[in-house]
Amino acid sequence: MKFVVQSVYQKEDVVEFQRVVGLTVQKGKNLISRITFFFLGALFLVTGCSMAVSGSGGAWAVGGIIAGIVLCIPGVYHHKYLAWSTWRRWKRTNGEKQISYTFDGDGIEERMEGNTFRTRYHEVYACFENTKYFFLFLSKREGYIMKKSDFVEGKPEKFKDALEKWCSGRIQVFPVSDPK
Repeated sequence: MKFVVQSVYQKEDVVEFQRVVGLTVQKGKNLISRITFFFLGALFLVTGCSMAVSGSGGAWAVGGIIAGIVLCIPGVYHHKYLAWSTWRRWKRTNGEKQISYTFDGDGIEERMEGNTFRTRYHEVYACFENTKYFFLFLSKREGYIMKKSDFVEGKPEKFKDALEKWCSGRIQVFPVSDPK
């Protein structure tokens, strides 16, 4: 059995990937990052506002308020901020290049612009799915986005069972919620 997925990543694919990363493999880390950004932002904002109210510091007060707002944004919209920065990097280095994944009993073959990389199933860290995607992680920071509508060979409905079999039962494909 063989599955082939051919995709050209779009911004919404990367946004959904980062949302799933935050819900799953980096859940604790994302929470700590969000709290840190928000706390520092609130601290700068309160300090800047108190300096402005007391009439001291003029430019420092404005700088504190601006810094507070800028730091609060990634605290509140962390996965969207990460998706935006990831998308910018991807777009700059890869543009509109097509990426192809081939899954068979021997492993995973990733192809883009003539470059081929081979991954064995024992390297798979985790896999998640929702109604539109499969997300296959090789680590907590690296993974594949496979849109179910981009399967050109093999049926997405059968992919889950094949992947679990190829990973010798070590990996289960876990469901994850769809975006709201």
